[in-house]
Amino acid sequence: MSEKTSQSLRELLAFRKASGVGEAGWGRTLVAAVISFIYFFPVLWIILTSFKTLNDALAVPAQFIFTPTFENFALVFNRAYSVGGQAQDTGFSLYFFNSLFIAGTSVLLALIIGTLAAFGFSRYPLQLISLLVVLISGLAFLVAIVYFGLKLGGIKFPVGNPTIVSAVAFSSGIQLLSLGVIGEYVGRIYDESRHRPKYIVDSRYGWDD
Repeated sequence: MSEKTSQSLRELLAFRKASGVGEAGWGRTLVAAVISFIYFFPVLWIILTSFKTLNDALAVPAQFIFTPTFENFALVFNRAYSVGGQAQDTGFSLYFFNSLFIAGTSVLLALIIGTLAAFGFSRYPLQLISLLVVLISGLAFLVAIVYFGLKLGGIKFPVGNPTIVSAVAFSSGIQLLSLGVIGEYVGRIYDESRHRPKYIVDSRYGWDD
């Protein structure tokens, strides 16, 4: 393999030299920094204004040095709608939780639909059964240890309860293990039935045609 081909292969595999300010140039970096600051400054100013009092926010010229306060955040929940009036509940809590509920429900539905779609293209959900085997088998041993501790502590419990609970949990783990093995085989059979190539060669370097 020639040196040029080897270099092209390293670049294809992303073994490239890290770019920095020296390669971009200080002038371009400075211009990019100034443009970024101009775009971000209105957002920064809004955030700073939220920590100002009403007089500081309306002061002319603008005050860059001020004493931070959380008064505006408190007024979101209770506010007087007239000068000298009594503070009233704005209902923000209800609106906020409604937004959280709608957003959470939308995300949950998207996850459910996406998960159902992913089942048709992945064998990873089948491996969850193996995880359940570990959890349930561990639960069986944990229950046995708890009952053994209760016995040592002289605490009474129904006779035969430890044997039944531990046996049921352990047998459930064995059944899930069997289902997991069957699921792995079914998943591999499904992959083979699609007749997809194991590898797709995009391009070759250093090989004669």
